[in-house]
Amino acid sequence: MVSVPLFPCHERQEGYFHTSSRLLFKEEGDGFSYVYLDMESDGTKSRVHIYMLQGGVWCVHASATTQLPCQPLKLNTLLADNKIYMEATLSEILVLDLIALSFSTFHLPQGLLIGDHGTMLSRADDDTGVYLIHLEESRLCIWLRTGDNWLLVDTICFHEMCAQLGMSDITNWLFINQVGGNAEFLFLQMGHCLVYVGIKCRKLCKVLTSKDQWWGRIHPCMMIWPPTFPALKNDPPSCRYRFCDDHDARALFTCFGVPLLLLLRSGDRFQVGSLG
Repeated sequence: MVSVPLFPCHERQEGYFHTSSRLLFKEEGDGFSYVYLDMESDGTKSRVHIYMLQGGVWCVHASATTQLPCQPLKLNTLLADNKIYMEATLSEILVLDLIALSFSTFHLPQGLLIGDHGTMLSRADDDTGVYLIHLEESRLCIWLRTGDNWLLVDTICFHEMCAQLGMSDITNWLFINQVGGNAEFLFLQMGHCLVYVGIKCRKLCKVLTSKDQWWGRIHPCMMIWPPTFPALKNDPPSCRYRFCDDHDARALFTCFGVPLLLLLRSGDRFQVGSLG
């Protein structure tokens, strides 16, 4: 298990202000590689500072400057194939090539605009493209970008999906919380419900209901079942478990104030994410 140290700090240049920071990671061999991104702007151009985690220490990789003002991000930042994808404007994606240390931009498809909690990126399995998942009212569109082209690969109408599954229509207030790799699934907030949506299998499961309007961002990853957790020192062995009796074998764990873990069965493996 990798222990991620405190994020690095650097002295801001005069006239620059912090706009956003992101921790990114991707599978590499038997483990993960970690990249920390710190962005600052002077209102007309932006500078990106890139750090790599090596031997448990954050090391400076490079800095790069773009002539875009890059305001605080609404879109999730994505690391794929040694490229970082992030929001440039409401209609453009900014791409930072970590090898060439160069920037490029491309437009969203068909005049789409990035919305609050309504647009997210997902890495394609072969790293040759990226998915754009866009939610507008109750309609979800999944686009794939390969090369310089966008292809609409799937659409979902949640009104119709709820009706087909015999579920009450709770599509009056929708937010995308998180998407999985290869655009295979997403976690969606429907009103006061947190819902798992299997995009390819057209499956919708309500996993949590709360009076709170927002649970924070979920960060899904894969793990082998059953999980092994380190023993807690000087704490009573009291954890609360709640199991939902269905074939998804969902389990919600809360333990000593640790962020909520969400497990969703996928064969003999479980999707794991944290709420917070």
